[in-house]
Amino acid sequence: MCPSCGYAAKLTAADWVGLLVDRGTFVQQSTPLDADPLIFELEQKYAEQLEDARARTHVGESVLTGRARLDGCDIVVVAFDFGFLGGSLGIAAGEYIVEALASAAETSTPVLMVVASSGARMQEGLAALFQMVRTSAAAVELRNARVPFVAILADPTTGAPYASVANLADVVLAESGALIGFAGPRVVEAVTGKPTEGLHAEELVERGIVDSALPRSELRAATAEVIDLLMNPALFPQQRTRGPLPLPKLPADRWALVESIREDAWPSGRAWLEALADRHFELRGDRTGEDDPALVAAIAAMGETHALVLAQDRTSGDGLIKPSGYRKAQRALKIAARLGLPVLTLLDGPGAAVGEEADGDGIAYWLAETFAALLEQPTPVVSLVVGQGSSGGAIALAAADRLYMLEQSIFTVISPEGAAAIISRDADAAPEWAEALRLTAADAAELGLVDGVIPEPRGPRRVARSLRVRRVKAVLDDAFSDLWQYEAATLPRRRRERFLSATRSLTSIHETDETRVQSVSPETVNDDLKDIA
Repeated sequence: MCPSCGYAAKLTAADWVGLLVDRGTFVQQSTPLDADPLIFELEQKYAEQLEDARARTHVGESVLTGRARLDGCDIVVVAFDFGFLGGSLGIAAGEYIVEALASAAETSTPVLMVVASSGARMQEGLAALFQMVRTSAAAVELRNARVPFVAILADPTTGAPYASVANLADVVLAESGALIGFAGPRVVEAVTGKPTEGLHAEELVERGIVDSALPRSELRAATAEVIDLLMNPALFPQQRTRGPLPLPKLPADRWALVESIREDAWPSGRAWLEALADRHFELRGDRTGEDDPALVAAIAAMGETHALVLAQDRTSGDGLIKPSGYRKAQRALKIAARLGLPVLTLLDGPGAAVGEEADGDGIAYWLAETFAALLEQPTPVVSLVVGQGSSGGAIALAAADRLYMLEQSIFTVISPEGAAAIISRDADAAPEWAEALRLTAADAAELGLVDGVIPEPRGPRRVARSLRVRRVKAVLDDAFSDLWQYEAATLPRRRRERFLSATRSLTSIHETDETRVQSVSPETVNDDLKDIA
């Protein structure tokens, strides 16, 4: 890279390998292959084009594969070479990728793929196009083997590899400034008649298509960090570190509690993620064009344990989670399910987005699908209310094996202001509704709706904060340790049964002399309906 202007020269596949892996550890696995299914001869014989490309680049194909180590971790490497016929995907390149991913799946070795590509190789016709399906099938096999897969999109990344195997990676990084798209600018102009400069890495991060865009100098460290986080040790203490949580006391003034946890200084979900995690990598976006900052998704290391954390962040804009936020959550849950990562959700926000835009984008559908995703999650799920859990927007993230609340937190069907506006038609009645809704942690515990309330210390802010974090970590460790005793096949069923039986103890049979169930004939019912009509 130019030290003055930052211009990044194009790297060969070998350059990328040298930049990213531990020195002297790469062992090439690509074996020489030739394919010319069309006996292509237009303008120049395809066989001659291949020989020219090999002489110019000193590589046998557009893809280099092998095994290496990255920060001491064994990895399988797949690196595209744009200098070889534009990094196009052909039969031989597809075979290299399939073999590499199959080897990784068989040996449970993480995969690092560096992509710099154009399209499927035209000189090989439909057989080249078939490589999109073949490499995608290999990526699905890798998923089924629960092996981490990280892709780096270099400049440029377009065409067949980008629209297939590269986008099936668990985490997608990009080189800063890289041109990335399904079709390159020349193809777009030829098809649409409109010139374009295309989209670059930073723009795709903003739109939730790429997880992170980094300078070339930072990609090695970031890749090593991500692969390490995706490799789940699942280490939890085997012995409980504490006794049962104490029963909380009801606050003297519920409305005062509501107001206090809404203050800017009150730590929200993102702040709690940063407090609980020693290190973390944030997953960006729903892969459909948007990244909602009101819901943070991250792979986090908490001590020796790695977990997926979904955290509401009420400090981001209006704090309302949009459909794209729930889509991001579901994308992240799939990664956790594949790699065996436990899930922690941190609840604090005003709820889900409302209005015509949210309805038009399917907010209700994506809320419902989030319930289903958590109820089907094959790894342990623990939820913690750290501030205000509000309405369906929060309960969609609380379909967990264990649900805890901080002592100074609330969980409510609707905000006191919302209830006052709907029922009392008087905004000043909000304090009264805060009392009537019984929305505190102590109330939830009394109703049997939470598994425990974590006491919060009083005293100097710094000391109290440190003690609070330690208490939360201890509770989470115990909860996950208990849940790991169950097999993946039984956890979702137990979770669903938990909620199927929830609130039954709060019901009672209501019967009076005036309202008794009587047996009636269908004819009587029909006569009654006619009278009503």
